[in-house]
Amino acid sequence: MAPSIAAPVIGPVQPGIKAQDAFYNYLETRFETLRRNLRASPSVQAVQILDDQHPISLPFGNRMADKEWKYHLLNTTPLPAQLASLDSPSILRLLKLVEGQLENCRKSNIPKNLGLWAWSLLAKLDDVGLLQTREVSVVRDLAKMAIWVRMMHHKAKHGRSNDPDYEHIDNYPDENAAQHEEGEAVDDQADATEAGAPEVESVEDAVEAQIQKEIAPEQDAKGDAALDLDSKDQFLDAIAAKKRELQTQAEAEAKRGDQKQEEFPDTNTCVTIDMLVTVASEFYGQKDLLVGRLPWDHPTTD
Repeated sequence: MAPSIAAPVIGPVQPGIKAQDAFYNYLETRFETLRRNLRASPSVQAVQILDDQHPISLPFGNRMADKEWKYHLLNTTPLPAQLASLDSPSILRLLKLVEGQLENCRKSNIPKNLGLWAWSLLAKLDDVGLLQTREVSVVRDLAKMAIWVRMMHHKAKHGRSNDPDYEHIDNYPDENAAQHEEGEAVDDQADATEAGAPEVESVEDAVEAQIQKEIAPEQDAKGDAALDLDSKDQFLDAIAAKKRELQTQAEAEAKRGDQKQEEFPDTNTCVTIDMLVTVASEFYGQKDLLVGRLPWDHPTTD
């Protein structure tokens, strides 16, 4: 059984109500309160102090603006005046950017700032009755992406998924999963190429190159004479010693990495996914997505 997801302090809980249900009630109440606050007109002074790090629009088809906003979604927190100044088209475009950033979290925790932006943008969005079908689909797709990320997290940890049946959700998660799995090897290779990673035929070649570099000054001092038998034996011994040294270093680094590895998925990630599914289901009519909101005692290791 997976450990319970830690919920925020929500005050006295009605007797007989489950903790998870109390948390969802609290979340919905907070969402409605935030909605009311963000719909109030911001003061002129509050808007005037917004700088370049707090833009208030996202023009359609502006790639530079898209790139800048992707940075803000991950590295800044939304300000009330900034959110209140955003118009509906910009909010919808930003929610699509959030979906794209969320898709990148299939093997990592969801950044806290990204969750804050998703929560805030959804609260600023118009009521479902004021949106067109294609606009509501933006919210639906975001929640579906959250469910797919949850499935990918489980697969990354356990090699398979025993989560509830998502097949009725337009086959969206399964299609994305297949596309990503097919493209991961290509993506990794492209990343290495872009980073200018050196191509090495084998560990032995890398070690030999390092040894040659280290003994080059000694060879220059002795001239260009070929290595005699003793020198060759010494050279091979040096290679073997260097390999052992590199192996020891690699094992030590791996051990340190395991010790520093963060919890995955962490509480923020689990709560963010549940929040996205809850808002889409309870405020935008996507009740069928509630299957993606797992019980806190959902078994993940069976």
